[in-house]
Amino acid sequence: MGDPSRPGAADGDAVTVGGTFSGTTTTQASTTAATAFEGASTSGAGLVGASGSSVCVHGFSASGTAIIGEADEFGSGVERFSTGGQGVHGETADSGGGAGDMGVAGSLTGPNHGTEGRASGPTGAGTWGWCVGGSGAVGTTGPSFPPVAPHVGLFGIATDLAGATTGVHGVSASAAGTGVRGFVGAGAPPAPAPKTGVVGRCDIDATSHGALGTSAPGQGVRGDATTTGVGVLATAPLTGVALRASGKVVFNRSGRATVAAGTSSKTVSLAGVTTGSLVFAVLASSRSGRYVRAVVSASGSFTIYLNTTVLSSTLVSRFALNQTKRRGGGVRHQRTRSTDSGGRRRGRHVLEGARGWSP
Repeated sequence: MGDPSRPGAADGDAVTVGGTFSGTTTTQASTTAATAFEGASTSGAGLVGASGSSVCVHGFSASGTAIIGEADEFGSGVERFSTGGQGVHGETADSGGGAGDMGVAGSLTGPNHGTEGRASGPTGAGTWGWCVGGSGAVGTTGPSFPPVAPHVGLFGIATDLAGATTGVHGVSASAAGTGVRGFVGAGAPPAPAPKTGVVGRCDIDATSHGALGTSAPGQGVRGDATTTGVGVLATAPLTGVALRASGKVVFNRSGRATVAAGTSSKTVSLAGVTTGSLVFAVLASSRSGRYVRAVVSASGSFTIYLNTTVLSSTLVSRFALNQTKRRGGGVRHQRTRSTDSGGRRRGRHVLEGARGWSP
């Protein structure tokens, strides 16, 4: 860029175009106009900088923008390439919210990107964020920028107070993939779970949580099956526990029915009940010599039978379960006998082979 022996040229002085020049002092171009130096090319690079061991291009501005890159529809405003180091290094010392590297998509239409990162290798990363104590990467949408959460690899927040906003959105187009995976612990994370939107796993100890949802006034975790699916499925081997509840449990397919005075039965209509449903019932009113003799389920209803008529209206508590598909050879009933320390014979009944019941 010009003759290195003339570091202090003035307006109208010549600048040599073409050729290669070298020097031992700094060549500087300054102006009070909008642009100090401009490079353009019709087929190649408008400006190329090279350095063997230090900074290739250094831009500084006291209050404005140090370096601006612009491109037409199919070009790149700034393109960076590195064979082993950093293609672009951005750094700021501002403690009030500066940005080492900032990308802005100013158009209000079209699928524009402020910053886009790409990687070709299977173990590479298109964009990598790293921070000692704060968040490695932060994504936000809305009018304000919230305080960054400490010690977070990826932090996403939607600050708009209205609208269907999303803090973090994960998508997998493959049927063998997972939309979002969360893993806590040492070693490699688990493989993606096929056909799964969100996977969470933590195997540190018995107090670990693969996924945790909390809510003071609402629902900590909710599962919905819109048609014929299962809202929440809990499974465990025989050495574990599939479902554990600490506190009150509410089922909307339980309740009370009233057997009218002078009768001995009550039919209750309940959608979803079939002839294979399992319905429990027990007297909720004290009636001497009366008890529930049987409960017979039908399509959309079940009938509670007492051993005899009641002299006054009698409450009966009931609870309905629907049988799920069985795996194996159905249900096998087994009676076992043993003798206790006093020589008395004890017996118990065991049902084996049942897949399960759902309320």
